[in-house]
Amino acid sequence: MIRVNLLASGPGAAQPKVLVKAEQKPAMMGLAMLLVTGLGVGGWWYYVSAQAASTETAIVTAESRIEQLKDAMKLLEKARSQKTELEGRLLLIDNLRLALR
Repeated sequence: MIRVNLLASGPGAAQPKVLVKAEQKPAMMGLAMLLVTGLGVGGWWYYVSAQAASTETAIVTAESRIEQLKDAMKLLEKARSQKTELEGRLLLIDNLRLALR
């Protein structure tokens, strides 16, 4: 009678497949850590670049708004000076009317 060993734990048994040899595991861990660090630095750089671009856009928008407000301020000052001049004229006219009565 023939005996068949189904446990496959003898000298003729197939060895389990090993993806990475034990001698190469530290090197693979180092490579994995290097890749993770590179991805982290790259992600951080992308995030900072996006923030810088956003800040530059906000600065340009704010500077254009400042220019618009400066123009409005000039117009407001001109209107205030005209108002002061017209109030002075009205006061002079009222004084002349009172003097003629």
